[in-house]
Amino acid sequence: MIDLTDLQEDILTLAVQNPDITNKEIADRLDCSENYAGEIRRKYEGSVDEEQISGKLNSVSNSSGSSGGLLSFVLFLIVAPFKLAIWVTLLPFRILGAIFGGSS
Repeated sequence: MIDLTDLQEDILTLAVQNPDITNKEIADRLDCSENYAGEIRRKYEGSVDEEQISGKLNSVSNSSGSSGGLLSFVLFLIVAPFKLAIWVTLLPFRILGAIFGGSS
């Protein structure tokens, strides 16, 4: 059995499922270099067939592509100011509580 990384498995999955796909199309889809996609295809493509691949990609989501990182970043930009505002609002009460609240 060949020991492959998730990215290598994904390259081979796309190549076996789509025989006409180019290395550039694989590289764009999986966010790797075109040369790396070609190297993995040359090295391993003859060693696997359609029955040996899982049919799903490991390193990327089939439906969203690379937009997951963008979505997370946008959500961070929306949520972070609110978290900061709450922290700044509560800070004086925490300071006063620490000074005067003295729990035993």
